[in-house]
Amino acid sequence: MSSFSTASAGMRPPTLLASKQHGYHGAAPIYVYEPMGGYYYTYTGAGSVVRALNVTGRGIIQGLYFGCDSATTSSSIELIIDGVSVYSDSSLPNIINSGYCPVGGCFVDITTNNFSVTQSAIPFNTSFTVDVSCNLTSILSYKYYLT
Repeated sequence: MSSFSTASAGMRPPTLLASKQHGYHGAAPIYVYEPMGGYYYTYTGAGSVVRALNVTGRGIIQGLYFGCDSATTSSSIELIIDGVSVYSDSSLPNIINSGYCPVGGCFVDITTNNFSVTQSAIPFNTSFTVDVSCNLTSILSYKYYLT
């Protein structure tokens, strides 16, 4: 059994994640962070690219999800691990129901109380950042821990 201090020891960060990984939040992205067991960041950049997360140290990323509760016309997300862009996606202009899910998996439907969020174990050795953009206020849900 490993402790948090050795959980990512010997693990190499990915150099690329599968492209176009998407989830579903049924127009309620604020509810993604709760079943994920994480936190959220409210994006208010009005279309500009904003660095939503800037984490230094070594650790594990367990979940990332970016969505909106209104009809959008443009959006993007980029995940950079240890200085390498491993995920970049702008293929969903409208993220009212479906959103970007580069780490983990997400299906949230508050109308039927169905919540399914899976977590991953993506290591980072020195840092990771998440840059997002959207033409409307949006939510980035995330979960990670430092080792």
